[in-house]
Amino acid sequence: EVGFPGGPGGMDLGGARHAYGPVRVVTQFTSSRQVKLHTHETLGLGVIDLPEQVLETDAYWLAFGDELLDPLRAAGLWRSDPNDYGPNWPQQRDAARARDGYRCTVCGKPETAARQHDVHHKRPFRAFGYAPGFNEAYRLANTLDNLTTLCRACHQRVEQGQRLRTGLGGLAFALGSIAPLHLMCDPRDISVVAEQQAAADGLPTVTVYEKIPAGIGFSQQLYEIRDDLLRAVEDLVRRCPCERGCPACVGPISEEADEAVDAKALTLALVEACLAIPAEWRC
Repeated sequence: EVGFPGGPGGMDLGGARHAYGPVRVVTQFTSSRQVKLHTHETLGLGVIDLPEQVLETDAYWLAFGDELLDPLRAAGLWRSDPNDYGPNWPQQRDAARARDGYRCTVCGKPETAARQHDVHHKRPFRAFGYAPGFNEAYRLANTLDNLTTLCRACHQRVEQGQRLRTGLGGLAFALGSIAPLHLMCDPRDISVVAEQQAAADGLPTVTVYEKIPAGIGFSQQLYEIRDDLLRAVEDLVRRCPCERGCPACVGPISEEADEAVDAKALTLALVEACLAIPAEWRC
């Protein structure tokens, strides 16, 4: 979880908000993986119960409002809006959790009073083509055979490939590759998170946070060179010889994801929408 109340630097331009400031990052490890030393082959998974780790640090973030996203939605180039899972979703969600004993089906972690587990669609919900008012495809998508209960950590890992097949996820992945080059730091000194709905304002947001307590100024540097970063991301993605996305540009693509999705096109559309804001507004 990344929570940010706002920062000393911020600018709202054409539906995009660039800002930097203090953030609170909460992480928790819930499972472990045994791997073979040289081949990295997975030998087994285990459940661990460790307390949350809290990091108070600084971050640079870029949030997107409807003014910028509506033209992308109209062109079919924005896929990061939350799904409408249909009218039977609350009942099916509860039924799936009860069937799985209110435990994560991957790591076995039980639910807590503080938070219910997530319920994941094995075949992505969007693949069923549900259109409210036009069909009832949600019924097939929400069958119990297509649902499984996952804790938050396992859910994020399982959905990683699908999330990267969006402009938001592609931008986050590319920023994670580009930012260390501009900062001249180790890639492990920062981390990038893409959220469909940020806790602070509910907007789609990409956050680059420093993994050093209190931060050492990377966030302000990223804010000050934000245009150069976006241009570098555009250049990286456009020049990559792959067809629809790969680990060299917008990230690894899940083989189970919708093959009709062009992750490169979605990422380029989002970056170009940001760069289309008049330069005098961005200075």
